[in-house]
Amino acid sequence: MKRIDLESAKKMATEAAKTSSSWAYQHNYASGMRTISVREPTSHTLNLTSLHSWDFAKIAGCSGAVALSRLRKLAAAGFLTEERRYSTACCFRLSDDAATQIGREIIAELQAEGVPFEDDWRAGAASQKVPA
Repeated sequence: MKRIDLESAKKMATEAAKTSSSWAYQHNYASGMRTISVREPTSHTLNLTSLHSWDFAKIAGCSGAVALSRLRKLAAAGFLTEERRYSTACCFRLSDDAATQIGREIIAELQAEGVPFEDDWRAGAASQKVPA
C-alpha cells in the first residue's frame, strides 16, 4: 500500500467529492439538453455534496477498505464528517465552506462547457442544445 500524506489525502477527497457531486448542479433532459440548476450553491446542493469510500478509491487508486481507512483518518483530523447510514455504509461530508467552493468550481466548469443556467433556458435566453 502506497503511503500518502494528509494534504494529498485532502486533495483526493476534495476531488472525489467534486466528481461524485457534480450531478447535483445540473439537469439532464431526455431531449439531450443540459442546464445548470443553480447560480450559487444552495443548502440543498451542499447537502448533496458528499463522498463514499468507493469515490475516494477511484481517485486514489486503492481498495475500498484502504479508502475507508484514509477517509476515517481525515475525519479524525477534522477535515471530514462521517455519517453512518444503514448498517455499515458511511457517507463523508466536507465542511460547508469546502462544499461551497466545490459547488462554485462545478458551476464554473459547466459554464465553461457552454451549459446554460436553468432559468435563462426557461426564459428563452439560451436555446442552444448542449449534449448530455
